[in-house]
Amino acid sequence: MMKGGDEYRGREVPYVTLMRTTGYEVRDYPPDLEVISVDYTRRDEAYERLGREWSDSWGGGEGFKPSVVTVGGGGEKRMEWGARWGEGEEGGWGRVACRVVRDALTEGTVRRETQILIEELKRDGVGVREEGGVRFAQYDEVFKMGGRYGEVWVNVEDDRWG
Repeated sequence: MMKGGDEYRGREVPYVTLMRTTGYEVRDYPPDLEVISVDYTRRDEAYERLGREWSDSWGGGEGFKPSVVTVGGGGEKRMEWGARWGEGEEGGWGRVACRVVRDALTEGTVRRETQILIEELKRDGVGVREEGGVRFAQYDEVFKMGGRYGEVWVNVEDDRWG
């Protein structure tokens, strides 16, 4: 069964929850999810560029939450928005384990929380696909102060869910 976010998170790409623990959740995102993405140096610039592309391609507003950021091992940064599903080719975000982060998504916080998530997954026998960088999902505006909601994401490879 596909589900989206709750009222707090707003218009969110639907997903299937495969496993939930006190420390993390494993999700499957639609295999036919189309995303729009940009490389960037500053997050506010990435939001602006994605907003322009969204307006040009899909008629205004903003993409579906979350904004997913990947920071590669060499420091390169890419931000993605879910655009639509059910019409694209296989791709999207796939199967991920998510750990909630309520602090600002700084590099240090993301790296620390990602390591904690990886350790929890390994402890629970969940297969992890480590790729040298980090990935996180941001649900709030880039300059929102207090009460933030974000997650660190780790790609999962595990046969128990098919």
